[in-house]
Amino acid sequence: MIRTVSSLPELDTLARDWAEQVRRKRVVLLNAPMGSGKTTWVSALMRALDATDEASSPTYSIVNEYELKDGQRVFHFDLYRLKDQQEVMQLGFWDYIDSGSICIIEWPDLIADILDMPHAEIRIRTEGEIRHFEWLEK
Repeated sequence: MIRTVSSLPELDTLARDWAEQVRRKRVVLLNAPMGSGKTTWVSALMRALDATDEASSPTYSIVNEYELKDGQRVFHFDLYRLKDQQEVMQLGFWDYIDSGSICIIEWPDLIADILDMPHAEIRIRTEGEIRHFEWLEK
């Protein structure tokens, strides 16, 4: 399924439309080039999921934790700065994945080949100010 977005209100609508799918799948890989709006998408999703926290980029912290009003947690990873799977494992990656919480993973290339559980992938493609979001189930 592909959706096209060209404004923040449209992004909020898309996030509301896909929020239940994210809850159901629980692990979502976010594939997109630098500057394409990955963290902006996660911010919209956190609003749609009714988070108590504002989403921010985990570029330097590697993983941010958000709490939803229903008590569920969301872990937002940015693996861009990590060099290999060993660094990912040192984070306690499987503990996060196995926690039952929603996990959203930016720059997932390091873990894509070892993630052997059902998950979703969102691909973002940009054309100027227009973003094309594609939802794929794995």
